[in-house]
Amino acid sequence: MTFKVAEAVVVNGHVVIPKDTIVKGSVAGAEKSSRMGKSGKLSIRIESTTTVDGQKLRLRASRGKTGDDKTGTTVALTVLFDPLGLLKKGKDAKIKPGTRIKVYTDEEKVVRVSG
Repeated sequence: MTFKVAEAVVVNGHVVIPKDTIVKGSVAGAEKSSRMGKSGKLSIRIESTTTVDGQKLRLRASRGKTGDDKTGTTVALTVLFDPLGLLKKGKDAKIKPGTRIKVYTDEEKVVRVSG
């Protein structure tokens, strides 16, 4: 499954991840809707993207919990869902195209930028 970076990631005035860069992810779990009105469930895993100098950069998605992260160098970026074959019919779980997901870097990298 693929996503796209919604806004360029800029560090110290330099773009390190351009807008529309592909972000890789996968389905971590899926459950169809069932009887008695139980909704379907769909969880995704955000995995990686590429920096301007071609390095693979590991990513992780925010779980909505704040205040416990002590990583001072974390860079947040927002990715947009790209709807390639993941939409479900009926009352199954859906991720709508254009859905924004807040994502964080999961490692430090030295990125070479031009200029």
